[in-house]
Amino acid sequence: MGRFNEGLARVKKDGKWGYIDSTGKLVIPCEWDNVGLFKDGLVCVEKDGKQGYIDSTGKLVIPCEWDGAWIFDNNGLVRVEKDGKRGYIDSTGKLVVPCEWDDVGSFKESLAPVKRDGKWGYIDIIGKLVIPCEWDDADSFEEGLASVKKDGKYGYVNSTGKLVIPCEWDDVGSFEESLVPVKKDGKCGYIDTTGKLVIPCEWDETRDFDNGLALVEKDGKYGYIDTAGGLVNPCEWDYADSFRGGLALVKKDEKYGYIDTTGGLVIPCEWDYADSFREGLALVKKDGKCGYIDTTGGLVIPCEWDIMEPFDEGFACVKKDGKRGYIDATGKLVVPCELDRVFGFYNGFAYVEKDGKYGYVDTTGKFVLPCDYDRVVYTNSHFFALKNGYLTIFDSQGKRVF
Repeated sequence: MGRFNEGLARVKKDGKWGYIDSTGKLVIPCEWDNVGLFKDGLVCVEKDGKQGYIDSTGKLVIPCEWDGAWIFDNNGLVRVEKDGKRGYIDSTGKLVVPCEWDDVGSFKESLAPVKRDGKWGYIDIIGKLVIPCEWDDADSFEEGLASVKKDGKYGYVNSTGKLVIPCEWDDVGSFEESLVPVKKDGKCGYIDTTGKLVIPCEWDETRDFDNGLALVEKDGKYGYIDTAGGLVNPCEWDYADSFRGGLALVKKDEKYGYIDTTGGLVIPCEWDYADSFREGLALVKKDGKCGYIDTTGGLVIPCEWDIMEPFDEGFACVKKDGKRGYIDATGKLVVPCELDRVFGFYNGFAYVEKDGKYGYVDTTGKFVLPCDYDRVVYTNSHFFALKNGYLTIFDSQGKRVF
């Protein structure tokens, strides 16, 4: 049994797949060799090695005649393959782009990269080749530009196919805040959308800009620059991460701490291990034990746990003496450490395991479903529990409904 998607979940019986609804009713018979996940009311199915699409009633709206089929994109088109060639069909099954291409990419900004005889170009949504197949590689469009490759070097074309940024870079990234990281002769810098080198290639590694700052590396040390290329924080860290919530994790001399966007060390490097902040708290470790600090660096949950996970919906998984449980944001143990495996909370419930059986707990620590089942899935306000080959459905209070 799979997870619910658009109100339906895939189920398997006697080697064949079908779908049930949230009441457990089999609404699409188990007759398919393989099935996918619904998107916009359609799902890809397979029979006898061929693929097509059914709707949420089980009606075959696109016959199983394709050797390969993908998920519909935001333009209402989907890639299909026949006899080793690829094209696109629409949601009615109409072939809008003939299967004549060796490979095709996704449509973005009304254009998609296509490949023929080892070269890439671009088609529009009616299948017209608007940019000739002359590139060794090609990416999707973003902010009106797409990266292309020729003779081992990268540049950018616009939507008319004009090469607006010459193919002179060894590697390129994605545009963020109108800048893109580029690499030449082993060094990295940034260009703008006109191709102007606004930050010289002097860094060993770079990351995308985020809120006006980018992480850079030189000689094995990390620092941060602004969009003008100014060094906001010197390359002095043995490790550094991107900023989250105004703070970034850094490491020096095997200890972890945090800096703010001005480069100031606001939480000293005193932790043996640390993670980025999430829900206002960050996991830290000292002398083999884990705890949590707040954004001021205050230890709000003492380092007494063997293992801890990040907070999710106000709760964190913890481990002590080989068993697991949950604490809240104050450090209170709401689910005792008596479970073998635990997972993050989702919509107020968490999936847990004990002695090879599964159940669910709520945020009060109550077992809504005891660990008695071979498998349990929670979705659409219902629990679907499998035991000894039989499916039982419970509501969100743990009351049996089917």
